[in-house]
Amino acid sequence: MIYNYTKGSTIAENYVIVRNFWSKFRGQMFRKEILPMIFEFNKEQKVDLHSFFVKKPIDLIFVNSAWEVVEMEHEFMPRKLYRPKEKAMYVLELPAGTIARTNTEVGDVVHITKK
Repeated sequence: MIYNYTKGSTIAENYVIVRNFWSKFRGQMFRKEILPMIFEFNKEQKVDLHSFFVKKPIDLIFVNSAWEVVEMEHEFMPRKLYRPKEKAMYVLELPAGTIARTNTEVGDVVHITKK
């Protein structure tokens, strides 16, 4: 489960954790439905993203090593590029509307129950 501890809201009940190169490369591309995904990195870094071949908008949440939300993008549209301003240890790709539904904001603390 991905849980917004600050707001007391569940961001996602289930998720796919993405650690290796090929899984990160594919991400949401070519999927019929948007799956909640957690991209995990070995260190905090700026992670450029694209939504080429992604069929629907997605929400992006960037989380640092202290589990704090450091940046977000609402409804990142297909066929776009995104260059974050902040470094993150985790990037959450979620169905569009998740940020609004959970009232997630920069500075919130997120808990992730690891699989």
